[in-house]
Amino acid sequence: MGSLAAYEKVAELFSENNVDENIIDYVKRFLVYHASLLLKMSYENDYLHKVDEIKSVIRKYFDAYEKTNTEHPERTEEIKELMERKIYL
Repeated sequence: MGSLAAYEKVAELFSENNVDENIIDYVKRFLVYHASLLLKMSYENDYLHKVDEIKSVIRKYFDAYEKTNTEHPERTEEIKELMERKIYL
């Protein structure tokens, strides 16, 4: 999950350096998008041990994703559905 950590670090550095909040929100948007891809792959490939960790990252930044994605509500709904999926062992 190094790529997610890199996005988080960029958002943190931007915040520390007073970069415009809208730009930071777009970094968070891409973080959530990529986290959702990882979540989907985790389900598809039975990497279920990663699911909770990825969901935690998505929850942390989902507000920024939703805020910057108003023109594509179907994308937001797709991520919500992934987040609601249950793990059955």
